[in-house]
Amino acid sequence: KQFNFMFFDFEKFYQKKIPNKKTFIDVGANKGDWFSKIIKIYPNSKIYALEPIKGITKKKRNVTLINKAIDTKGGLIKNYYITREKVTSSLLTQERSIINKFKTFRDKKGQLHKKSDYDIIKVIKIKTERLDNLIKKYKIKDIHFLKIDTDLLLYL
Repeated sequence: KQFNFMFFDFEKFYQKKIPNKKTFIDVGANKGDWFSKIIKIYPNSKIYALEPIKGITKKKRNVTLINKAIDTKGGLIKNYYITREKVTSSLLTQERSIINKFKTFRDKKGQLHKKSDYDIIKVIKIKTERLDNLIKKYKIKDIHFLKIDTDLLLYL
């Protein structure tokens, strides 16, 4: 509960004076649920939504949609694995030995979750970009909130 509170009432946790027109970056925007809530609370905000899967993110006013994947190396063309329910699509290949241990269950909202939701149904080629390069490209001066909902691959 506190986690959601910070998402939608972040100004209490922010130390600087925040302008009327706030800037949000949503990496892994998916269908746009998160930034749709942000727009209702902060209608004058500017949002940059990054989502590799074209056509999945709802277009809205004040939202710049960028169909690229964020990676440590930009300018590459990589495989992007799209899963049945699209919420777990990734640049990373799956570890099926883990997924095969998943159980079917219904969450608190009544949505059914199945092992087959994680089946890869399509592989597309996607261009990668470094986040700092996108910030420069779009001349973003201040970022008031950065949401990242992606898989993480550590390079050791």
